Amino acid sequence: MDLPSPTRQGGPPAKVLWALFWRMLVLGPLVSLVGGVALVVAILADVGLLLGAVVLAAIGEYMWTLIAAGGWVGWRRFGRPVREWIFEGFDHGSL
Repeated sequence: MDLPSPTRQGGPPAKVLWALFWRMLVLGPLVSLVGGVALVVAILADVGLLLGAVVLAAIGEYMWTLIAAGGWVGWRRFGRPVREWIFEGFDHGSL
């Protein structure tokens, strides 16, 4: 009689683990690069535009201040889906 091995019951086969491993190996650097760029853009849009508006107002460049402040308000008003997409990984990672 050919009985199944008790050590193989309940565990995923090696083929499935290998498939996940090589996909993670190939796609991991690409995903981290895209996510890193998106994170930098989001931080610069949040902090950079507001700080730029304050500095521009301090040096008297009022037209550029209005443009930077308008860009910041627009990012805060309409950028929520983008911010949720970027920071979704932090939410899932902290579970």
